[in-house]
Amino acid sequence: MIGVRPSFFEPTPLDGHQLLDSGAGMKLERFGDVTLVRPDPQALWSPRLGPREWEAAHLVFERESDRGGSFHPSPDAPAHARGEDPQWECAHGAATFLIRPTAFKHVGLFPEQATNWAFVQEAADSLRDGQDEPPRLLNLFGYSGAASILAAQAGYAVTHVDASKQAIAWTRDNLAASSMPDDSLRLLCDDALAFVRREGRRGSRYAAVLMDPPHHGRGPKGESWQLERDLGPLLEAVAPLLEERALCVLSAYAVGYSAISMARLMEEHLGVQGPESIQAGELVLSEGDGERILPAGLCVRWQRGIHGGA
Repeated sequence: MIGVRPSFFEPTPLDGHQLLDSGAGMKLERFGDVTLVRPDPQALWSPRLGPREWEAAHLVFERESDRGGSFHPSPDAPAHARGEDPQWECAHGAATFLIRPTAFKHVGLFPEQATNWAFVQEAADSLRDGQDEPPRLLNLFGYSGAASILAAQAGYAVTHVDASKQAIAWTRDNLAASSMPDDSLRLLCDDALAFVRREGRRGSRYAAVLMDPPHHGRGPKGESWQLERDLGPLLEAVAPLLEERALCVLSAYAVGYSAISMARLMEEHLGVQGPESIQAGELVLSEGDGERILPAGLCVRWQRGIHGGA
């Protein structure tokens, strides 16, 4: 039998998280001191652990309609994982993030992104390039702020943009949980494409741009986002914002396209200067002993003038 050699970015462990098992369309994982069972359509195989381990989970997500569902606590669930507004902490490095189960099965933290957080952190010194001012980073579709907080701790001057007031408030709460003042980030509730176009007219420049767009979405003023229609114009508007030494990370989940398609789109709008300047593949989570990985989205990394890139 020929072994499968998929293209993926090496996963970076998230300190407070562990993927314990997966299979039958579900995953069993731990955030902080709470274990959860959530749906995951990529887990087509059979679980390795037995029913006893799965049934011991503190929270189990049950889908109730096509609009979402809810988490149901077990009798042994910690007090902070119960009630109308369960919340607890999950640490990573010097940061602390608040886990809040939602009706869409998300909990406010995406551990597969830890490899991108590490990539951005490692590039900070190269992007500073001896300058007195910190490199500027723009995080679009920034959600609850994990990438932004870790980038700020690594020395970036971060602008965090999300169209949801709730996400901006969650980011503020994560800043407080990480013992960081509110002004550690430039926080903006705005439409990503509209903001980037305004920044272009202002002549703003950034050393790093992160994007994790949804398939469909709405801006704070009712603006419509559709990935097929708007990702190309967004990349076109991002291109003039990038410094001579720069990186750009594009990731997405459940959008129906491959990393190759996204890479071709980035090449079209950002250019490619050499074989090391663009990488595409899957984001994954490593399970248990590391022998099995769970796909968790696609990712494209573009760079210019850093990490051996052109």
